[in-house]
Amino acid sequence: MEDQQEEQLCKLGDEAEVLLKTPAFDATINQLVDTSFQAFVNSKPEDTQGRERSYSHYRALVDIVSTLQQLLLLSLSLPLTSF
Repeated sequence: MEDQQEEQLCKLGDEAEVLLKTPAFDATINQLVDTSFQAFVNSKPEDTQGRERSYSHYRALVDIVSTLQQLLLLSLSLPLTSF
């Protein structure tokens, strides 16, 4: 059972690495982050709902990239075995 979990983590890490190294993914994430930031800073201070939505969108993007990076690092820390 543990070998299957390690194999699955390695596969997820490999897939995360491919995604993180894809220029289209990187450009898309950067564009979305930039758009979220611009929406936040250009919103009126009294537009709390709009500001919170922009911030939540930004945080979601950061969480996606962080999760992919964590999967990659976790897979790299697993012992090398033949699956």
